[in-house]
Amino acid sequence: MSKKNTEQKESKTVKRGSKYKKGLWSIAALLLWQLPMPAARSQNTLSGDWLAEFIPGTTVLQMMVDFRGKGNDKRFFRVELEQLQGLSAAVATENSPSVRFQLRRDAGTFNCQGSFKNGKGAGRYTFSPDTMFLSKLKEQGYDKLLPEDQLFMAVHGIDLALIQKLKLLNGSPLTFNQLTALAYQGVNPDSIRELGRARADTDSTKQLVDMQIQGVTAGYVQELEAMGYGQLPADKLIVMKMQGVTPSFIREVEALGYKGLSVNQLINMRIQGVTASFIHEIEGMGYGRPSADILIVMKTQGVTPSFIRAVEALGYKGLSVNQLINMRMQGVTASFIHEIEAVGYGRPSADELIAMKIQGVTPSFIRELEALGYKGLSANQLTCLRIQGVTVEFITRMRAQGHPNASLRELVRLRHPGQKIEGACALAIFPDDRPR
Repeated sequence: MSKKNTEQKESKTVKRGSKYKKGLWSIAALLLWQLPMPAARSQNTLSGDWLAEFIPGTTVLQMMVDFRGKGNDKRFFRVELEQLQGLSAAVATENSPSVRFQLRRDAGTFNCQGSFKNGKGAGRYTFSPDTMFLSKLKEQGYDKLLPEDQLFMAVHGIDLALIQKLKLLNGSPLTFNQLTALAYQGVNPDSIRELGRARADTDSTKQLVDMQIQGVTAGYVQELEAMGYGQLPADKLIVMKMQGVTPSFIREVEALGYKGLSVNQLINMRIQGVTASFIHEIEGMGYGRPSADILIVMKTQGVTPSFIRAVEALGYKGLSVNQLINMRMQGVTASFIHEIEAVGYGRPSADELIAMKIQGVTPSFIRELEALGYKGLSANQLTCLRIQGVTVEFITRMRAQGHPNASLRELVRLRHPGQKIEGACALAIFPDDRPR
């Protein structure tokens, strides 16, 4: 083939390639032209990189935009596929080497181009701030806003309706910094609408933030309502979620027979750590199914399976739940029982031990009485002495005042001169023997 013919063939090939490229660009331009464009846009456009990834099993994309393109000012947000005009659902499963789509928000519009592969996309975008939105913000006192501020508002869905809603909740307009702080916590039009549809109305911006932080979602609210808990106030929902009162926890305790519990009971069970495992252990030790309130008190006071086993090992078996609770409340520990035993009192009953601890009958008190000559007293006599106010200090004072060998009965009379001493700690229970 001659050089001339070769050059002519190559020239025709280039022309056909040029026409093909022009055709692609024409189609792309036509597709872009067909996308709806905002009516009024500022010329202060911003640009940068975008990334997107489908959340598995959903039509929601997790997106990131970097409006400086330096990797140091990234904004992350979620968006429904239907909000991305021009983007097909096929990109979730098919490779798309060239995509163009828009995300339109009150604050402005993102025009994006790039590609998708295996449900993940990347590319470049330009953001055009909406001048009408900016004008309306100025009317409400938000002046000196930069295009970057509008981009932030667009990313987080801060629109005029949200600003008005937050103003009503707050009682006064929020500053731009306050708006951005709320946006960082996930407060956006979608979250407010969802909670509204679930009838979880809030009465302050703080509640909105707390609900977002704790993960009080519309689904959570609706599930609780379906379980019979009605329309709960926002502050109660926040505490429930904070403490882990989930539908699964409620179902778990219901399966153990604890049905129809109040919200406060459920919260207190979670706070104190009343779990299904704890309930099973208590039941396995022969205590049946105490009420929810009793279980809460048991856990609050530390009546654990290990404590029950410890007192059983000392011979205190078959105690009632109330006895166990009172032992823990008053500090009747295995150590205290051992000390009482060591000073010669064997194994007083659980009720006697509780009374001794309440009244301050300690091993040191017993030893001090014995040192003064008052020996061989019963647990009940020791407790009654404390109830009547006959202390070591009182005995010492009476001896200094001329009663060196007074019996305990005489000391009780001296402690309550002219009074009739009756009841469980009547005068007759005290020995009339002289100290020895």
